[in-house]
Amino acid sequence: MWSTVKEQNFNIQSMEEPPNPPPPESTDESSKPGDVAVPPTPTTTTPLNTSTMSVDDGMEERYNKLKAIATSEDSSKIQNLTLSHILLREKVEKLEKDLVELEQWKSRAENLGRELKEAKETETNAEQEKRQSAILSLEVTDYEKKLQESHKQLEEKKAEVEALRKDLSQRGGIVEELEKKLQNFKDTQEQLTRSKESLQADIQRKLEKIQFLQDEMNKTKEKLSEKNLEYIKLEQEYENSKLAFSSQSRELVEKCDSLQRMIATLEHKISVLEENKRSRESHIANLKLEIQQLESEYTNYKTKAQAMLKSQRPVTVEQQSDELENLQKMIQNFQSDVSILKTDLQTLQLENENLVTEKSELGLRLNQVKADAIEKEIRLNNDLQKAKQELRQREDLLKLQLDEMNVAKCAAIAASQANMESLKAKYENQILLLQEQVNNVGAFEIKDSGISNADSIPSRASAFRPVVVDGAPLSVPDCGNSGSESDGLYDHHTQLTQPLAIDTGNLSFEQLRMIPRGECEGSESVSSAFTPRVSVDNYMTFEQLLSSSLDSASKSGLDGDLEKSRDGVNFKEELVRSQNQVSHLTALLRESESNCERLTQLSEALKEEIRRVEREKERKEHLKENTEYLKNVLLKFVTLSGEDERRRLIPVLKTMLQLTNSEVLRLENSVKGKDSSGQSNEGKGAGWSSYLSLFSNEK
Repeated sequence: MWSTVKEQNFNIQSMEEPPNPPPPESTDESSKPGDVAVPPTPTTTTPLNTSTMSVDDGMEERYNKLKAIATSEDSSKIQNLTLSHILLREKVEKLEKDLVELEQWKSRAENLGRELKEAKETETNAEQEKRQSAILSLEVTDYEKKLQESHKQLEEKKAEVEALRKDLSQRGGIVEELEKKLQNFKDTQEQLTRSKESLQADIQRKLEKIQFLQDEMNKTKEKLSEKNLEYIKLEQEYENSKLAFSSQSRELVEKCDSLQRMIATLEHKISVLEENKRSRESHIANLKLEIQQLESEYTNYKTKAQAMLKSQRPVTVEQQSDELENLQKMIQNFQSDVSILKTDLQTLQLENENLVTEKSELGLRLNQVKADAIEKEIRLNNDLQKAKQELRQREDLLKLQLDEMNVAKCAAIAASQANMESLKAKYENQILLLQEQVNNVGAFEIKDSGISNADSIPSRASAFRPVVVDGAPLSVPDCGNSGSESDGLYDHHTQLTQPLAIDTGNLSFEQLRMIPRGECEGSESVSSAFTPRVSVDNYMTFEQLLSSSLDSASKSGLDGDLEKSRDGVNFKEELVRSQNQVSHLTALLRESESNCERLTQLSEALKEEIRRVEREKERKEHLKENTEYLKNVLLKFVTLSGEDERRRLIPVLKTMLQLTNSEVLRLENSVKGKDSSGQSNEGKGAGWSSYLSLFSNEK
């Protein structure tokens, strides 16, 4: 297009150039064909003689006619030239409009290509985010399943505790029935005295049990203090996470401030470019006014010249030729001025178009930067809200678990205290009743045989003694037989002092399963720490000696006391096991959180690696296709001295070399004369070789 415009301008200039005027003193016929201003006529076949023209009036009239014909022809030629000039100017304007439209279409095509690239990038980002959300949803479902399983286990434990309480209430009824039957066994004074001694021994044992339960209460309090310490640690971790989130929010605010500063600088640049555009437009308008003034002066000069020619006397041919030469020179000067003004117009129009394109590019970049900033803010706000919700849910779960544990402990402690108080009241009532019966009956003689038999019979209460197995007191039946009273007392003392081991054969599978394991232990097998049961079949109980009809009742009473003690131990063991399970679950939660953090770090590292590989592939493609263009861009970037010009080349280098944001910042700092830390680099004397380090790290 530019070549066609140049050819048309050349043709216009060649058409507008007037022919060379004839020499002033040429009178031969051979010199007349070069004379364009005065064309030959049929009356001008003979040369004019100046000496005869001054004398002859007819010759003067002839000369005037020739002069009028020449001026009319000149005016017609000038009019034709002006018309052709106007037509050519219109053609030039049309061609300029076509060029502007073509450049607009080119800019639209480039914008569409950029939009396609951005759409592809957004699609890839959306796919990656979908994958991440799917992975996170799977992890959340796993955590929910684990929590549901733990809730089910807690509900099962609650059901077991309720069943144990029901059993305790039933056994309490059985104990009351046995106490009613015991009132029938008060026939003799010896039996009453023995029962009194046995009750005193039982009271001592119960006191020992009370002390043991108090020790266990102290232990549970210590465990509660440990749980409180763990809760305090969790609160500290929550505060640390809050601090981390606050630091991240500060970083976000700083990034937003930097983006706003970038937007302000870009808006300032746009305003500067608009001011330049306005100044250029005003300059173009002034040039157009000057052209119009020159054209008006030219027309005025033309009319004045014509009037002067008409008013003056008839002049000679030499003067006319001189005037024609002067006029042609004036026309050439005007044409040169017009061509210069046209070139100035074209350059100004090109600069204006460049400014418009730069303005559109800057507007697009502004919109992109704003959209990216808004998206980043939305994403970070969503991440913050999700993290806060997760922390709140975890806090609520931990608080609920602690509350449930505290409620269960308080209920167990209250139940044990109520049982202890009820037992104390029952034994005190029995002691009072026995004392009243002893006072009412009085003393009477007892046969030797009865005394010997009574001495050899151990009491029901003395058949139990506390046994400590793995730190838990238990009541185990024990009997002894001797021939004399001293032997019976000695055996009774040995039975109280020597503990017996407990057999685990009478324990159920659930009771064995509820024995606490070590922390993070995965096996379900339980090694029994109990010794085999001592056989007591050779010894006779107190109920068997009294009457054979009360045999089954006595056995059920003994078994009831033993089961009570075992149920209490099992309940305590269940509490300990539940505490261990809670600690185990907390450890698993911490491990899962650490694994989640590690996996997120790995995913971020993998994402960075994938981005680096993609950038490397795109860089290779650009280098294969545009090595010469890259060479020219690098040479310009290194050799240019202006900061704005080098800054304009940074986006080109970013797209071709696929630079990251940090590398782009380093380039901008190097253009501004700063190092990587943001300090000025003027006093260091760094030359153009400082740019090579920016590209040596990119591989």
